[in-house]
Amino acid sequence: MARKIKWRLQFKSLNNTSCTVNIYEEGYTGNTITELTGAAVPFEIEEDDDSDLLQFIRYKTAYMRVIETTYGELDSLMPTSIRHHFVEAYYGSERVFTGFMQCQQFDNGWVSEPRELEFPLVSPLGLLDAFNFNVPSTHGLVTIGSLMNELMIGLNPSATDATVSDYSDVIYP
Repeated sequence: MARKIKWRLQFKSLNNTSCTVNIYEEGYTGNTITELTGAAVPFEIEEDDDSDLLQFIRYKTAYMRVIETTYGELDSLMPTSIRHHFVEAYYGSERVFTGFMQCQQFDNGWVSEPRELEFPLVSPLGLLDAFNFNVPSTHGLVTIGSLMNELMIGLNPSATDATVSDYSDVIYP
């Protein structure tokens, strides 16, 4: 299923650099992009800074904070699945974050308007934390290729073994 930009958050950094956060919705077919109003700290990126040298895969998390001026106006921004909303963040023209909005239990209490909403984001590598691999019941050999194949199928429900096996190269960062 295709995704398209549905929301956009634009703000200036402390050194006056233009920043843009594009939020894509899976299956969105409209042409309207809704501009969001950022909170005092509209976007924050955290990188896994574990000092363990043996941990070679590090992933980023981020938080997007926006202002809701009318109660319930941003209800559709709440994701219904881990891949429902894809996010790209730009610092000037440089892309500094890509990832997905995490499905969380959002507290929608009765507070005065306007109010600040915080959306946790996770990089694509962070999806592995919640991904259930099919570990073979036998003590057979599990290769990195078979794990990548399973991961690509798990993240793309329309993929099959046949379509994923068309990849000739996989590049690791």
